[in-house]
Amino acid sequence: MYYSGGIYKNNWGQINGGHVITIFGYNDIYRYWLIKNSWGTAWGEKGWIRVSYDAHKPMRPFFCPFYGGTGIFYVDGVYGNFMPDAPKIQIESPKRYHTYCSGCEFKTVFKKMPFVQKGGVPRIIGWTTAKINATNTNKVEFYVDSEIQFTDEEAPYEWKLRAPHGSHTLETLAYNENNTSKGIMDFFVII
Repeated sequence: MYYSGGIYKNNWGQINGGHVITIFGYNDIYRYWLIKNSWGTAWGEKGWIRVSYDAHKPMRPFFCPFYGGTGIFYVDGVYGNFMPDAPKIQIESPKRYHTYCSGCEFKTVFKKMPFVQKGGVPRIIGWTTAKINATNTNKVEFYVDSEIQFTDEEAPYEWKLRAPHGSHTLETLAYNENNTSKGIMDFFVII
């Protein structure tokens, strides 16, 4: 959450949620991966992070256990839509750098607040509606902190999101007859 530069080693700091990032390259001399984050150029090294090869540790994992337990999904020599029959899923709301108060959406004005998670995560006061854009999908499941909350079997895929104070992770799974796709978003509930 607080990375601003250098080679990240994952020795301290808060571990919170997760999302997909893109490994663009590596440096064997200095032993790090070059990774592009989706949080914009104000984060890290102009939107990039250098992650030590040793950052992933059993007691402090850097890569979540997706894709068969490794946390890393490799695509080599693939162009375009490599799984055309897979559901496509995108969390449209809540949005990063937005605040929600009893269902109303506002751009976040105060980016830094004491005791509030940084990194542009959505902030929720009361509740908001989680809205999912999903295609090639029969149903969407909504999870908060890995616990199922709701299943919607009809578009538009929505759910009234409520959670206790603190940092949380919203996960959405879109299903069709053959495949499953996942969307993930951290959020912070103020009250």
